[in-house]
Amino acid sequence: MNRISINNRSLEERATALKNAGNNFDEQVLTPIDDESTISANQNAQNAFQEAQQGNSLFGQALETSSEQIKEIGDRFLELDRQAAATMHLS
Repeated sequence: MNRISINNRSLEERATALKNAGNNFDEQVLTPIDDESTISANQNAQNAFQEAQQGNSLFGQALETSSEQIKEIGDRFLELDRQAAATMHLS
């Protein structure tokens, strides 16, 4: 019987790797924080750090979302593979 086949294991491994990479972009806390300095550069640096961390966090979330979407697409292809194989078997 002819069968269309996708490499589901490879797809799962790559999606998991992508999700794990997203975990490396969790937001970090700046410690210690200098709350006593009156130099504006200090506050500007703290603000820049916080903005960068928020951007990192969003990027990590995007990687995790992409990972889930890849898994969903893989599941859909697997189902289509089964349907195509069943159709070919009936022919």
